[in-house]
Amino acid sequence: MVQWTKCQFSGLCCAVVLFGCSAGAAGSRANHTSPSAPEPSAAPAPVIEVAPEPPAAAVGSPPSTPEPSVEADPEVDVGGACRGADLQLGALRDAGLCAAPPKAERLSYDVTRRLQLVSQPLSVAPGARLDFIAQLKNISQRPVVVEIQVGSGFSSVSSHSLTQAGSPVLVGKCNVSYLTSSEWYRVEIPAGASLGLDGRFFANIARVSAEDAPCPPPPLTRGSYELKVSVTVNGQELSGQAELRVR
Repeated sequence: MVQWTKCQFSGLCCAVVLFGCSAGAAGSRANHTSPSAPEPSAAPAPVIEVAPEPPAAAVGSPPSTPEPSVEADPEVDVGGACRGADLQLGALRDAGLCAAPPKAERLSYDVTRRLQLVSQPLSVAPGARLDFIAQLKNISQRPVVVEIQVGSGFSSVSSHSLTQAGSPVLVGKCNVSYLTSSEWYRVEIPAGASLGLDGRFFANIARVSAEDAPCPPPPLTRGSYELKVSVTVNGQELSGQAELRVR
């Protein structure tokens, strides 16, 4: 605020007034336009270099080192008469066909993942002999080569284990064979097809005394049983169950 006073020299008063106006203006500018002091800038962050990732493989391109199949089938020689659906191993044996080399390296795949041994319900009279056909079925999606071991002079499948209501039944010695020599047969089964295997069973029970040696022993009693059938494929035992009715 400027106070006006009378002065002898008008010029001096004007100078005082002007000085005051100038000072007020300067003070107003100082209050409204004076910039604040700049803050010190932070130090720049360090730069971390990241190596670029290798480009992704194109979709559908083959791997550089493909893994081999753990169950890859080796190339084996199978004759034309030894491949096909609905073949019967017994007939092939009688014709002298499909014999595999005796010392050949056997196929090593897991037979339970590709094959199944099945049989239709069976029926037999007490004490009688039963000849039947079990089916070795290819349950995979591609042809399967099998090598089957058969005892010389015996049927293709064995059937000497019998149960009734879950309890074992001792069968007669007519059903028990001792393998002294064997032959190998090689057959190719198409996907979904089956190979017929001949089997034989005597509906007799075992004696419980030293007189068990004669054959046949006493007959089985009438009733329902479960008969275990088995075959040796590629050196592995493959088994199945068949319903057996003694009537």
